[in-house]
Amino acid sequence: MKKLKQASYLAAAILFSLSACEKSESVAVKEEKLPKTKPGNNNQVLWTDFMNDGFDTGWTQDVENGGSWWLQTSTGINWAIVHNTTPNVKGRAEVSRRLTYYTGVDKTVIVKGKFKLETTADGFTNTGGWILQTMAWSFTAPSGKKEYKPLVVARMLPNALEYLVYDYVWDAGGNPVVKSGFPIVRTVSAANMLGQTVELALTIKFSNTSTGSVRANLNGTNVTAANYDGITYPTIFPTANQQIQWKGGNYPSYPGTAHSKIGVFYLYTDQAQ
Repeated sequence: MKKLKQASYLAAAILFSLSACEKSESVAVKEEKLPKTKPGNNNQVLWTDFMNDGFDTGWTQDVENGGSWWLQTSTGINWAIVHNTTPNVKGRAEVSRRLTYYTGVDKTVIVKGKFKLETTADGFTNTGGWILQTMAWSFTAPSGKKEYKPLVVARMLPNALEYLVYDYVWDAGGNPVVKSGFPIVRTVSAANMLGQTVELALTIKFSNTSTGSVRANLNGTNVTAANYDGITYPTIFPTANQQIQWKGGNYPSYPGTAHSKIGVFYLYTDQAQ
């Protein structure tokens, strides 16, 4: 009788174990049907303007001295065109908006865009120009003047794709001038750019110390040879919630005759807009 009871207990235990396995597998199947990734409250805000319907609300257009925009709707390209024939001024066709603020604490941002350097600038030699800019925006220098100064900018030239890092000192009159040894130029590509389309992303850690950095990504590939480490925000500039602006488009960046035509497919940042 004792052995019979033990056998009964063993059989019951086996049945219970099998039942538990079936329930576990059943639950697992149901869980597999649920989404594997759920949106959270801490998702990073991503912002892109694909440009094919003009410019999103919030852009400020800066068109000067032979600068103009032409939306080619069939391809979704906004052509930023500059035909500047005035010797002592700069031509530009850009859009700009607030990017972020610098408070004295290291701040990392991403700016990105897709650009095409046309083969010619409507029959003229295409000189190219700045395609992405980050700037310390509207601060008062010791001279009392309002200033707008580039920090990290990228340019597309006929024979190179580069970015530049600027630093400044005050001159005798209390105005910011480019510091000796700057801008520092990093070559992202030394290939022929005429007629080429590129996607360029810059990851910039703004810092007024040596912990600053710039990293370039070209067409989805990190270009480590172009890495920069060092100051990316001048120590002399304000740090009390100073606005940093970003620009996209076409800015030859030097005074004098220039003909330049650059297509802008989209502009992107990881900063909330």
